[in-house]
Amino acid sequence: MSCEECRAAIRSEGAWNRFDSGRCRYCAARRIQHIKGFKRLPREQISARCTAALADAKAHGWSETEIRALVRGDMAVEPAAKQDVRKNP
Repeated sequence: MSCEECRAAIRSEGAWNRFDSGRCRYCAARRIQHIKGFKRLPREQISARCTAALADAKAHGWSETEIRALVRGDMAVEPAAKQDVRKNP
């Protein structure tokens, strides 16, 4: 895992509110998830903000389809690199 924002999101169980969408597709998706959580705003405003965040992610080269799939899942964070867990004989 190379994204510091994703590591911080894991450590804080999603309470981390910094999103550098240009850096990481998971941060872009988490930004949209965060916007969708605004319950006090009118639906139209939430939709407009999500659309703008998606456009920002696309401008940075991320796939709209992939971002949308990440948004539909649980908290979007970069997966940790698999560790070599072979046991010594």
